[in-house]
Amino acid sequence: MKASEHVILVDRFDQEIGYAEKLFAHQNRLLHRAFSVFIFRKMQQFELLLQRRALNKYHSADLWSNTCCSHPRAQENMLAAGQRRLFEELNISVAELQDIGWFHYSVDFSNGLTENEIDHVLLGVVGAEVDVVPNPAEVSAYRWITLPQLEHEMDVYPHQFTPWLRQALALVKDCSLMHALEEKKDELHDKQGVRIIILDRDGVINYESQNYIKSPAEWQPIPGSLEAIALLTQAGYTVVVATNQSGVGRGYYTEAVLAQINQKMMDYTREKGGCIDRVFYCPHCPEEGCHCRKPAVGLFEQIAAAYSINLQHSFAIGDSLRDIQAAAGIGCRPVLVLTGNGEETLKNNPDLMNDVPIFPNLLTAVKILLKKNERIDECI
Repeated sequence: MKASEHVILVDRFDQEIGYAEKLFAHQNRLLHRAFSVFIFRKMQQFELLLQRRALNKYHSADLWSNTCCSHPRAQENMLAAGQRRLFEELNISVAELQDIGWFHYSVDFSNGLTENEIDHVLLGVVGAEVDVVPNPAEVSAYRWITLPQLEHEMDVYPHQFTPWLRQALALVKDCSLMHALEEKKDELHDKQGVRIIILDRDGVINYESQNYIKSPAEWQPIPGSLEAIALLTQAGYTVVVATNQSGVGRGYYTEAVLAQINQKMMDYTREKGGCIDRVFYCPHCPEEGCHCRKPAVGLFEQIAAAYSINLQHSFAIGDSLRDIQAAAGIGCRPVLVLTGNGEETLKNNPDLMNDVPIFPNLLTAVKILLKKNERIDECI
């Protein structure tokens, strides 16, 4: 039997005591050594690379998890094992990994298998230009996400994530390297301040569809919208998206598919030189009466809390009356664009002509609001 089919057995202090066939170890709750890799990239905020595990995995299939995880082979260096697995699963090479510590993780699965592991957490940082090529036998999807957004999703939708992710993430957040990265980010924010621009998605960034955007293939950007976001990014603004996505609640697509759609949007934006920092969305149907579906202000409250700011000086750009109402309700400065549902919105609410700035599209809005290189909160 190949060494790769065996795991390293350890005691509770992570001292090596032998080897066992991998399946046998998982059938008999034998304590063994494992690792979980977390790869971050340098953007306006550091973003973590998540993978969605392939359907053929013997446990935790089709769940979102950290960048990759596996077991070191007999006499294999832990960091070399992490590098090997990154390449096997995602075709990524990282200059350096750091072993930031380990935790004990144990869980029983419904198929009769168990996990009983001393799990080492390996941390690495890559540049924004990294090219991810997932191995479909191991990974069904991937996405980049900030830690605050990940923690929010894990709180709201815990069943979509692997059972070990929360424990490993706690170790990542406590490590000195992450503290150093956060201090650099906080220094920048202290000097420049966080300047937020909130965009609706459908009808503002991409074409609207009465049948909903149900797949990444159906997502198509409105000409000029991605260039507009690039202009905002280059001017020092943090761009976030706040979007109603009741198609999830109606069963038209899953949150996993929504994540893939949003990832396509963020990737296309990055190719144009822009950055969408985070996407905040409401998955509920109107009849559920939630607090996050616009025109309610819940999404905007989430944004304010995530960035620890007051939104009264921020602009929110949308194409529907509910976008305008939500922005006004939280104290933002609403802007209407006539793409998507914008023309119909203006036709049905002509008084908006006197209440909010109106532009034909996002690119025109951004160019005018940024004219003469003024800060947006000093314009209009």
